[in-house]
Amino acid sequence: MIASEPRAVVRWTVTHGLLRLFLALRSRQGNIDAALLLDAEKIRDPFPYYERMRQDDAPLVDGGYCRVALRHDVCSMMVRHADFEVAVKNELAPPLAQKVLRLAGTPDYIGPIDPPSLLAIDGAAHHRIRRLVSKAFTGASFRQV
Repeated sequence: MIASEPRAVVRWTVTHGLLRLFLALRSRQGNIDAALLLDAEKIRDPFPYYERMRQDDAPLVDGGYCRVALRHDVCSMMVRHADFEVAVKNELAPPLAQKVLRLAGTPDYIGPIDPPSLLAIDGAAHHRIRRLVSKAFTGASFRQV
């Protein structure tokens, strides 16, 4: 057995396992977003569920584990406003989860919400990396695929 395996299991449990349990609970309570995040069948055709989430035209709706913006005007404002920065930071985790993550040590991999991911960095570093990759996300680049 590799020495880092138990730490990896602990880290996965804290960062993914508990979240999946929370999403399952929210799904059982009728939360559409939580159900979408967990159900492969719904993921194949999410559009009817998106429409149900948009029915009350609220700027934000209760998501599986956070508030979700569904309207273009709200999303546009949020990505440009200084009050909305990186949403996933270890210091936002409950104190017990923070302690367990510290004990588990540094992960052996970089995940999609770990720096230097654009989802995990703000400010000048975010803008620098975004400039480097932005050409790959234009409409023209998708038409070439």
